[in-house]
Amino acid sequence: MVRYPNSRALLQMAQSEEYQAISGNRSSGLEGQMNIAVFES
Repeated sequence: MVRYPNSRALLQMAQSEEYQAISGNRSSGLEGQMNIAVFES
């Protein structure tokens, strides 16, 4: 479980060069898994 301060922070992280450099390995390891966004009110 991971918590981000807001959806923009998650998007910025996912689009960063650092994340893109490792995303291939991460995606392979998580094949068949789901990410579910939950928003606190």
